Amino acid sequence: MTPGDVTALVELGETLYGGADMINLIGNCVMYGLYALSFFTALYMFCSKPLKGPTHRALLALLIIVFFSLTGDFIDRNGSHLLFISFALVHPIPNTIQDLSISIDAASDRDVPWQAIQFWGPTINLCIGDGLVLWRAWVVLDLRQKGKRYLLAFVLMLLMVGNIGVNVVDAIYDDIGLDIQLADGAITLDWVSLVVSLVVNAFATTLIGLKAWGLHRQSKGIHHLQTQQSPVKKVLLILVESGLGFCMIQVEVPFCHLC
Repeated sequence: MTPGDVTALVELGETLYGGADMINLIGNCVMYGLYALSFFTALYMFCSKPLKGPTHRALLALLIIVFFSLTGDFIDRNGSHLLFISFALVHPIPNTIQDLSISIDAASDRDVPWQAIQFWGPTINLCIGDGLVLWRAWVVLDLRQKGKRYLLAFVLMLLMVGNIGVNVVDAIYDDIGLDIQLADGAITLDWVSLVVSLVVNAFATTLIGLKAWGLHRQSKGIHHLQTQQSPVKKVLLILVESGLGFCMIQVEVPFCHLC
């Protein structure tokens, strides 16, 4: 092994598992383990009782889709390093065996299809999550007047279709960007998809918050109503707090990347 090969190996190790990358790997494994525990707990709760109606079946199907999507994303993000090592060191292209640096460069090109998968897992999960948030707002509001009901349905559908369209186009642009150098429009689209998702979650959380506030005002000063609606208000409060927490995360993530 030449000194150049030794230097290439050291640089490869630092690139794949150096510093923050190792911390990210450990964090991903821990978070996926916690998610898997919550998934199987929810799956047990679904399967312990007969499914009632199409709503429960749809929720179960979405739960399973999100699990497989997150699992694929986890394998892609944490297994791509192993695949890269396999392409560069274990099974290199025959005409690059004599030069380790060339073999590593060739492995980068062979790794592109694997990298393309990483954009779709988060996109699918984000679209499903935002859709569930809008559906949750629709169910909680439960408007009785037809005019307001149809208007709300139109606004929610418009937000959801726009959100799915922007995120899918963003993922396609990111895939294309692996092969060719795109202009600043791809980066702009990343920001647009984030803003659209933030607007969807903020709008749904605001609707649920208004419902919770209206319920609180109706029951204020009436003891038996406060007692009857206490569990409902607790659930609404959890929905509002979780929605606000997710919106805060969506706002903070871009600033963390910029820093």
